[in-house]
Amino acid sequence: MVLDERSAALLQNLQQVKSLTMAEIEEKTSLTRRQVQHGMKKVNEKVVRLI
Repeated sequence: MVLDERSAALLQNLQQVKSLTMAEIEEKTSLTRRQVQHGMKKVNEKVVRLI
């Protein structure tokens, strides 16, 4: 599974702290809500392909 850097960083943050809110993710990554949503969509698409 190959993810772009942004999506990989989002996934890594979620793996470290599983109860992050959207606001916390935005703050930690310096991304907008839309950027976080787009990155998570990419992560979800990759995971679905693996299943």
